[in-house]
Amino acid sequence: MWNNGIVRRPVDRGRRVIRYDHRDTGRSSTVDFAAHPRTVADMASDALAVLDAFGAGQAHLVGASLGGVIAQRLAVTHPHGY
Repeated sequence: MWNNGIVRRPVDRGRRVIRYDHRDTGRSSTVDFAAHPRTVADMASDALAVLDAFGAGQAHLVGASLGGVIAQRLAVTHPHGY
C-alpha cells in the first residue's frame, strides 16, 4: 500500500522511511490465526522490533487502518519514545 510514490517526498527531504508487512500480510510468514491469535499489542511490539532492528532511536509513525491503530497504541504506551 505504501508505494514508492507515497514515500518519495519524505525521502527526498532526507527522511528514512521503513515499510514492513504486518504479520500474515504481504511477504511476511503465515500462521494459523485461530491457533495463534495476536493482539494490537503484539503488533505494536513487532513495530518496535522493526525500529530496533534498524537502530532507529526515535521515529514518526504513520499508518492507515490497522497501521494507524498500531501507531496510536505506541503513542499511548510509549509517549516519550521507546
